[in-house]
Amino acid sequence: MRKTLIALALAAVTALCVGGMKPAYAAEFNQQAELEKFWKMPDDTVVGKVNGKTVTKGELMKTLWFWNGPTVLTEMLTRTMIDDAAEKAGVTLDYGKDVQPKIDETLAKAKMTDLDSFCATYKITKNRFLAGTKMSVLAEKVARKQYAVTDDQLAQYVKASHILVKFDSAEKDKEKAEADAKAKIDAIYAKVKAGENFALLAGQNSDDPGSAKNGGSLGWFTHGEMVPEFEKTAFELKVGEYSEPFKTQYGYHIVKLDAIGKDATPAEKESIRNQVAERSMYLQQWLMGVQSAADMQNYLAAPVVKKTVPGGDDMPPAPPAN
Repeated sequence: MRKTLIALALAAVTALCVGGMKPAYAAEFNQQAELEKFWKMPDDTVVGKVNGKTVTKGELMKTLWFWNGPTVLTEMLTRTMIDDAAEKAGVTLDYGKDVQPKIDETLAKAKMTDLDSFCATYKITKNRFLAGTKMSVLAEKVARKQYAVTDDQLAQYVKASHILVKFDSAEKDKEKAEADAKAKIDAIYAKVKAGENFALLAGQNSDDPGSAKNGGSLGWFTHGEMVPEFEKTAFELKVGEYSEPFKTQYGYHIVKLDAIGKDATPAEKESIRNQVAERSMYLQQWLMGVQSAADMQNYLAAPVVKKTVPGGDDMPPAPPAN
């Protein structure tokens, strides 16, 4: 087995496919159909020619065996290992809900819409791409199910909204720019204190366009994700409270605490759970655990000593389909 199984097939495929040149291929060529057709033919069938010399199917299969057999076998065993872990965890894949969105994401990154054209452009068979995608999605789904988020971790997340008034970058007088921003935020703060709707005020006045369109909402965040002044203020508030205007490097803010993690709705807790999992490198940890526990024997390759810590950053390519 490779040094690690941390990076799954889709990552390797996507990295290869999204970058680099895109050669042109005949749109009418159906590679999948040709593969299926030649697979049913005898070994002496000619599968390619060059300068009048031929290569048969048998010669191709022998070359693939001696060139790539050990590596492909490891990939097949890895896929079986993940399938086995998923079966034990009671996890299955729904093609429409789980796999297709990942395919769409890969196509979007490559600025393409057709999978057959994508595979032809990047010289990867459709079977290989789909097998790698399924393995990647399945591993992530199992890992997410088994990753537990504690109440203490939930308590470290808050949901807040803010109103930002930026310093005027066109004003050469820094003190005047800050004074103008302070005057504007104070006027808005007076309206907040008077009971006007915070979300509406944010939408009308905030200089943060990303949150302004959502009523000032910044969503869920935890320590270390915001500038220190903002983080300190947000975590000192109680739910429903809003701060007095305060300054950061971006300008003047008013922040309102909307919720804390331990009191989040089930849907919100799932969102937080995903964030916590991503920050903790849960997938890498899960893969290392599965790899360590697996009794994998590749008789075509030298035995590999199991590791309990990441041993490298090489990525196994996508496993072939059956």
